[in-house]
Amino acid sequence: VFRQAAFWRLAGTLATLFQGFFLYVMAAPMFLMTHLGLAATQFHWLFVPFTVGTIGGAFTASRLAGRLSLDACVRLGQVLMALSVAVGLGLAYALPGRLPWAVLPLAVYTFGLAIAMSSLQVMLIDLAPQRRGMVSSCQGFVQSLANSLAAGLLVPLVWGTLAGLAWTSAALMTIGVALYALQRGMGRAAPS
Repeated sequence: VFRQAAFWRLAGTLATLFQGFFLYVMAAPMFLMTHLGLAATQFHWLFVPFTVGTIGGAFTASRLAGRLSLDACVRLGQVLMALSVAVGLGLAYALPGRLPWAVLPLAVYTFGLAIAMSSLQVMLIDLAPQRRGMVSSCQGFVQSLANSLAAGLLVPLVWGTLAGLAWTSAALMTIGVALYALQRGMGRAAPS
């Protein structure tokens, strides 16, 4: 599984798109208490929008399954995530630390992520139809490794400002989009 370049492109896409929102989870105390001025009992301001976005995106993905191709679902999710990070960046400068504006783009991001994620996971496990469990385990390993590296190395570098978080989310999302575009290009170049 790890010898397939397609695995690394798709797993990298999933990992970086996921990190685009998960960095806010890892930075939650700084984001909520320092930047938004909330109390330790008000973490729902972050986690309710994440949950609503994820549930809404998963529901939408289930409705789109079979109606849109896997590729179209991934691209739709990426468009929603791109709009989310663009609005999030603008709000980080225009209305820094204002609720609900600071968290609404994050709900849209998780909505788009949930739409793209299920299709990306299907693409990944389809790389080795006889070993789907192994591919899923390898993808889980890559995701856990990315989470660990982001939590220990990346998030402490960027959580000091709302703009730092927003720019990092945008950069991670952009890397995910680029990896997926590379995968799509390689898929077209592969012989039938």
